[in-house]
Amino acid sequence: MGGKSSEEVELKLELAPDARSTVDWPALFGAPPTIIAQHAVYFDTPDRALAAAGFSLRIRTSGTKRVQTVKARAAAAGLFARAEWEFAVEGDTPILDDRTPVAATLGAHTAKLGPVFTIENERMLWDLGGIEVALDHARVATPDAETPIDEIELEAKGSAIPALFALARRIDAATPVQIAILSKADRGYRLLAPPAPAEKARPVALAAGITGASRCDGCARPSRFTRRCFRPPLPRAGTTSCAGLPANWAPRAISTSLPRAPGRGRSPTGCVPRAKPPMRAPPPRCSPRAHAI
Repeated sequence: MGGKSSEEVELKLELAPDARSTVDWPALFGAPPTIIAQHAVYFDTPDRALAAAGFSLRIRTSGTKRVQTVKARAAAAGLFARAEWEFAVEGDTPILDDRTPVAATLGAHTAKLGPVFTIENERMLWDLGGIEVALDHARVATPDAETPIDEIELEAKGSAIPALFALARRIDAATPVQIAILSKADRGYRLLAPPAPAEKARPVALAAGITGASRCDGCARPSRFTRRCFRPPLPRAGTTSCAGLPANWAPRAISTSLPRAPGRGRSPTGCVPRAKPPMRAPPPRCSPRAHAI
């Protein structure tokens, strides 16, 4: 299927976009970083045959170095343990010999390989002796769309996997992080996928004469939302009265605000007391006339 592969084991953590500038990373990792500008081009066929087979192919440029990498899809999200085939190249065209599984996987479709998306990345790199830490601020771009990426990759370089999670907890104490479930390549392929078609909600058929209680058939206890939005029809003002209520009560219009607490001027049928007419202002008092002395 191809040449000999190595295994990459890394833990990816997603960061907030402002974490790169708000955290003192050299103090956290005990040393200043090495900063690297990277440009990567990912290749596939027009029908994404390589991705469908579970592989990604890229050529990444870092300074004057070009490295071609083929990676197998990770078996689990978050902790990426996957096979990879990697070697230096001189140009921007993939080398498809027996050192990688690409040619054997695509067969006659190998000639259809072409660039599908790019990743521009500014990487801050630390070597912690057994763990390589890469803080990435990247942008994935296709001809029609792009998306930013802010993440930390913790790659085991001789350390056991528990050491990756111990370091991840230290980072989480400095700034909130969450385990990433997508690789950079996964994000690029998501941009290539056509958007899901919009679907308009279909009307809900309600039988005539249905009541609020019957709309909650099967509910152990109607929620506050259900009690507010599925009330029995209210009587119209001026045409009927609220049965069983005092004459000074009138129908009330349905409101979209949250319901009041029980016993605050509202009946179970949705009627409220009529507003009292405003009181007339008392006539002005007459002051006694002044008498001449």
